[in-house]
Amino acid sequence: MKLKMDRAIPKQAKLPEAFAYDFARAKKSVKANMINKHSDDTIAEEKFDGSRFGGVIPSDEVKMISRNGIDRAKNVPYITKVLKEIFPPYTIVDGEVVHINAPRKERWEKARSVMGTKGYNPDVEPAQYVIYDIQYLNGECLRNKPLYERRSILDKYFARINEEIITTETTLNTSTLCLPRQFNIKRALQLYQMIILDKGEGIMLKSPKELYAKSWTKVKKVFTIDCFVTGVEKGKGKYEGLIGSLKISVLQGDIRVEIGKTSGMTDAERSLFTKMALDKELLNTVIEVEGNEVTKNLKIRHPRFTKLRPDKPWQECTIDQLEIHLK
Repeated sequence: MKLKMDRAIPKQAKLPEAFAYDFARAKKSVKANMINKHSDDTIAEEKFDGSRFGGVIPSDEVKMISRNGIDRAKNVPYITKVLKEIFPPYTIVDGEVVHINAPRKERWEKARSVMGTKGYNPDVEPAQYVIYDIQYLNGECLRNKPLYERRSILDKYFARINEEIITTETTLNTSTLCLPRQFNIKRALQLYQMIILDKGEGIMLKSPKELYAKSWTKVKKVFTIDCFVTGVEKGKGKYEGLIGSLKISVLQGDIRVEIGKTSGMTDAERSLFTKMALDKELLNTVIEVEGNEVTKNLKIRHPRFTKLRPDKPWQECTIDQLEIHLK
């Protein structure tokens, strides 16, 4: 059955290029004990651990645009088909490609297997698209409307999907698209604990009155490990001439294993590390980094520099620190 769609396009309707690739990020991160510091009308949603893509419909086609502007629509034709069916042209939705039915700890790597290639692979398990905001509809900018109005619009269009809608613990989902369920602040800590217990990433806190992504706050489980510097990457843009990031490693027996690259330094710390590198004093320097997750190949996801550890010899930075967080 073909759905009746709103296909009347306003005169001069278009999508500004600057907005077509502009997708919100959380403004800050807090720990779980800060959840109850938020106002009573705050809403909580699961923070989905997949591949971030915007569904951009500039005309009758659909693009799946990554944060760095790459279109991966060919990877998920089953998702773009449904987006085209339910939304009119000149629409932008914001979301995440996720395997909702997979265990939470496997979702990120599964999403990468779908979106990290250059085309559709029929042998890879299909993903779903979680839509958690809308920026444009039929050429009208919605970014200055409050969140509760934007969510009401998403509810209306989601209801047009010609697929069974199932309610799960944190989503309303079909076999192709999902909407996050929203919980009040009194349920937020319970929601967070349930997700973290299941190896999930965390939750997002939002004000129903906020404009597009003005105050998103993420609550995630974090851990710290000690590691040592084994290389650097040069800075670009404002950091040209300085260190951009540090390559970090730990010991597995007598073997050095690189576990990622970390940034997150202040300008003063970046200058200090640059001077240490020039003076050939940086290699094997022990630092503490914060991370959100350890992947199956023992890499830290999103490592962030926290402090120097001059009190600790690099030989004590061992891989068992990561193995603990795989369990």
